[in-house]
Amino acid sequence: MEWNDEMRRVKLLFDQTSRNFHVQGGAGTGKSTLLRELVKGATKRVEVVAPTGIAALEAGGHTIHKFFGLRRGLQRRGALRFRERDPERRAQKFQKFRDLQVLFIDEISMVRADVLDAIDGILREHGPKPGEPFGGVQIGLFGDVLQLAPIADRFVAPAFNGQWADGWTSPWFFNSRAYPAGNFVRVLLCKNYRQADIDHAGAAFIRCLQRMREDRMHEEDYALLNSRVVTTPPAGATVLVSTNARACSINETHLNGLRGEFTTYLAERLDWPEDWGPEEEPVPERIALKPGARVMVCANIGGTNLRNGTMAVVEACRATEVDILCDGVRYTLSDHVWESPVWRWNGHQMVETGVAKYEQIPLKLGWAITINKAQGQTISGPVWVDLSRIWAGGQCYVALSRTRRLEHLMLAQPVTPEVVRVEPKAIQFLGLGNTALTLEEYRRVHEVFAAASLSASDKLDETNEALFETEDAREDARELLEAAKGLLEECKLYGDIVHNALKEEEELRKKCLAECLRLLQETRASEAAAKKSQEMAAVFAKEAHEKLEKLKALTPLQRLLGNY
Repeated sequence: MEWNDEMRRVKLLFDQTSRNFHVQGGAGTGKSTLLRELVKGATKRVEVVAPTGIAALEAGGHTIHKFFGLRRGLQRRGALRFRERDPERRAQKFQKFRDLQVLFIDEISMVRADVLDAIDGILREHGPKPGEPFGGVQIGLFGDVLQLAPIADRFVAPAFNGQWADGWTSPWFFNSRAYPAGNFVRVLLCKNYRQADIDHAGAAFIRCLQRMREDRMHEEDYALLNSRVVTTPPAGATVLVSTNARACSINETHLNGLRGEFTTYLAERLDWPEDWGPEEEPVPERIALKPGARVMVCANIGGTNLRNGTMAVVEACRATEVDILCDGVRYTLSDHVWESPVWRWNGHQMVETGVAKYEQIPLKLGWAITINKAQGQTISGPVWVDLSRIWAGGQCYVALSRTRRLEHLMLAQPVTPEVVRVEPKAIQFLGLGNTALTLEEYRRVHEVFAAASLSASDKLDETNEALFETEDAREDARELLEAAKGLLEECKLYGDIVHNALKEEEELRKKCLAECLRLLQETRASEAAAKKSQEMAAVFAKEAHEKLEKLKALTPLQRLLGNY
């Protein structure tokens, strides 16, 4: 996620303070994305609610009525009635309120004043700090007041026009009693992330939408939009209309006009929390289709180019699969599982304790959808908008801002100042602008910078100490180096001595070897002479023996005469 300065301010308010805040901004400025990012890294116990099931599922939360146990219809502060009658479940619900630290409300522009007051009343009674605004729970509101306004039908309209003493001056949430008491910090997000890859025409389209949102359109804006007028919806275009009856009529007429039998698909809930109801379902529990039906893909399908809001045509229906054609490519869809994280507080931080799953064919009839149902969605492909029955402020802006590109937008009739309706109360509220940095924010920023400065000072001291230690170490290293040099010289001297001694030893060894060889040769010569002497002595002894034997044989006279 790309964090801009306004988003960082919201994160500071959430992380470092207990102040209530209201995040505003036009379509595509990242309000819902920011909400999800704050929940993901939360160190506080957070719950997320929204007025519609789709918005609640996208944010990983609940509808307001389901979470707070509110019944349908007008909510009266002095007579709040809970749908939950089981005493044990009521006690569990009230305990959840007491443990709550932060509550995020998405699509706040669609939340009526009586509903916000009901939230405040319940939390004042059952929250962690009874009697305080919202029971001491930090509240984060997300939504654009210049989009769809809250609905007050004719049955409850008197409660919002001053006729009732206990009523409100308008259905807008900011005219509730709770909003001013909550002292909300307003933060406006400005950067648009939806109209991506813009060219010159795209930039003009973004400027046009921004001026339409704020009710200050120029002549060139009308000219730009009215260049997109096409009186009949082109084949394959999504039709946006202002009323639910008109959308249902168009879809049923188209579906019944197709040949073939209906194929019905039923949803299945997996690990669905008991306190979640049908309003959290991303698509209807029962879907009837025929080949040729125009449908909207309601999920991002991995491994394909199909995204939430992609339009397609049904080619074939089977028991558990649907073949659709999109941009000339055939896809086979089976049940898709939507996963929504279930967040719980573990006493220290928000943790994901499980995943709620909803399994169904990820399609719904898409010839026509209401502008109100389209809020929060980005529609791919061509969009044909019928503005003939615009009945509320912001509807025109919401309808035209659902597409990413100007070339995908087509209008049934020209845009006139009469259909560019902006609620005066919303303009007045928006004129309040961003809240200046509060004293608490200044304190927290100062504390953050002071802590950072102290940390930097400590690190500087550590660095200086390390430098001093390094200098001492360098001096020690120098002394060791000098000692090593002395040892090296001594080693060299001893090496020369040893070398000379070895050389003398070698010469002496050679002399000893030569002398040994000489002595060996002399010894060998002596041995030969001795052997010869022995041989001669033996001869002499033999001769002497022979003469002695002869002498013994002579007579004395012969011995005297020497005759031997």
